[in-house]
Amino acid sequence: MSSNTTQKRQRCATTLQGLAQSHREDADARHESSPRAPLLTNYLTKAELCRELSIDPRTLSRWRLQRKGPPAVRIAGRLLFHREAVLAWIESHQERAA
Repeated sequence: MSSNTTQKRQRCATTLQGLAQSHREDADARHESSPRAPLLTNYLTKAELCRELSIDPRTLSRWRLQRKGPPAVRIAGRLLFHREAVLAWIESHQERAA
């Protein structure tokens, strides 16, 4: 795999980690101001995930058809991706140094 692809994956992982942290902070702030946090707080829609990974939605669809994309759950007809599962999926695709 090219170093360009590796760098892109590393940038995506870093971006998602930063997002997860800020999302947790936002969720904590919401939780403090309300008695109950929304159930789907830690989930991304397909569009949100594609935007974060800088990929075309068709790429994500193709990965799912090939069973090589991040795990997802369908709730009320919406495809959702748990942030921690996406991070684990990205980490599982890290390349070892040669």
